[in-house]
Amino acid sequence: MGLFDGMPLGYKPKYLKDFSHRKKAKPSYTAKEAQILAPQYLRQVEDCTNLVNSTVKPDIYFKRYDMMVSCLVELKKMQKVIKFSGKKPSAYLNEVIKTRDEQLNYFIERIYRYYFNKISSLKTAKSKQTQIDKFTETMAEISCELSDSLISKVQIMTDELRNLSFVPHNDQSSKNDIYTDNSYIRYNVEGNLSSNLFDKELSSIPLVNIKLSSKYIKTNYVKEMQEVVFNTPRVGSKYSGYGNFVVIDTETTGISVSNEIIEISAIKFENFKATAAFSTLINPKDPIPKEITDITQITNDMVKNSPTIYQVMPAFIEFVGGNDILGHNLRFDLEFVYKYGFKFQEVKRRYFDSLDIAKNKIKGLDNYKLTTLCNFYGIVRSNAHRSLSDCYATAKVYINLLDKCRLLK
Repeated sequence: MGLFDGMPLGYKPKYLKDFSHRKKAKPSYTAKEAQILAPQYLRQVEDCTNLVNSTVKPDIYFKRYDMMVSCLVELKKMQKVIKFSGKKPSAYLNEVIKTRDEQLNYFIERIYRYYFNKISSLKTAKSKQTQIDKFTETMAEISCELSDSLISKVQIMTDELRNLSFVPHNDQSSKNDIYTDNSYIRYNVEGNLSSNLFDKELSSIPLVNIKLSSKYIKTNYVKEMQEVVFNTPRVGSKYSGYGNFVVIDTETTGISVSNEIIEISAIKFENFKATAAFSTLINPKDPIPKEITDITQITNDMVKNSPTIYQVMPAFIEFVGGNDILGHNLRFDLEFVYKYGFKFQEVKRRYFDSLDIAKNKIKGLDNYKLTTLCNFYGIVRSNAHRSLSDCYATAKVYINLLDKCRLLK
């Protein structure tokens, strides 16, 4: 038997009040107020974002981050009474909140680069130790905001700074100095700079097993390759839209497309995290010129038992799949893989060249070689001019360049 069974038709208990007469709550802002205040809040969001993306001072970072969130909360209220062009404030707010740990990761990397550059320019152990102490004090100040994984990363960074070696500042070493806008990094071409952090990250990426093919792949004429249009991330564009890609790199016997590949690598990224790597030496069937061995450290003995490019290319094509492609001086690598059967233009995708982006976003460098950009961003590695190392370095440079191309991280 139901609770009200047997009651007269239309019976309504006293405790069931009728709220239909009540009006809905008024919006926090009228349309007129929102039209006046919205541009001011948007400017505040932009100013806070620029500071959050550039400062190395924790007090400024967290103060501006909180102010940015507060402004977006108010703008979210305003979107009920006025329309915003482009992404809605509510979507921006959700993105900022969801990616908080990611932003902290970029923040501590920026602090690390700042102190890396500073320590690299110092001469005495005492001055070096002073800067290391400042770095550890800064990290201790924000430790309560960091996850366990970020704290572990900070420990590795601290070890990196402690292990930095220096090049004596004399006439011989000065030619190896790389100058940037307002600072320089003295880069040791003998590879004495510590590269533990980069090497640990690279070695943690799982390598796929490459299935060699026995089928013959028809080569293509490079002159038949369509012109490749490179994409440049725009300011204000959705950052997450650039996080899925495959970065590729080749080492060759020369700079002409008539030369041969001696190493080919690729790393797959999902949401800016490396998930799988592809890498193998290639037997070019011709002797490797001495000048190429001097650059890459790849010798004829190293490649003599390696597979040919024809055996490897089907697996490489499958690994890249339909993903967007990233590279440094990407056209060079694309011409080589096209030559050996990869018709990458059959699939609609985007192409990103970190060389092209860097030329547009960074002014004042003598050149835009991968090594120069790595030094500019404090990326230290031990295996330059090896394709897998170049892949990972290109990806890290690309992610740093995106800092200059977005309104909100």
